[in-house]
Amino acid sequence: QVAGFHGPGWLVLMALDSYLNKNNPNVPNIQEKLKNDNKRDLTIGRRFWNIYLNIHPLRCIYCDGKILHDNYSLDHYLPWSYCSHDYLWNLIPTRKEINSSKSDSIPSSEVYLNKFIFTQLNALRAVSEVNLDNKLLEDYAIYFNDSIESILDYGREKFLIEYRNRLIPQIQIAKNMGFRTDYTYYK
Repeated sequence: QVAGFHGPGWLVLMALDSYLNKNNPNVPNIQEKLKNDNKRDLTIGRRFWNIYLNIHPLRCIYCDGKILHDNYSLDHYLPWSYCSHDYLWNLIPTRKEINSSKSDSIPSSEVYLNKFIFTQLNALRAVSEVNLDNKLLEDYAIYFNDSIESILDYGREKFLIEYRNRLIPQIQIAKNMGFRTDYTYYK
């Protein structure tokens, strides 16, 4: 049974879910979008980036590498309205005004994608050195379909290629769905 539904109502939801998944194969996390509760839980994301912030200066990928402090905002590189999740591999700290101006746009890959990926790599390596809880890093293991230990052994080039090979198709799908994919921040 589906929580909150009793009787035949849950059968209707199951049929709707099946129909939507079949006819919208490129729409990620469609069930969460249907809930329309817009609940976001950035607790894990904040924990991860705060650990990194305590080890290294945290530089904004959007504003010429200016150092961020503990009043940062977590940006969904692929907009939350597209992916409906808060996985670490899609979160990047930025200033609040930049996150607001970006809104539901996807950053220009030409300008920001490599900065995003290398910031992810630096943070993953740094956090893994001081954090014994691999559960915190689980999002990366799932994203790469590999163990954290193996991912940490990737060189910079392999990490870049593997990340791009996963992210670029998602950016294209989002573009096909009408999301703007050329966001750049101008002061």
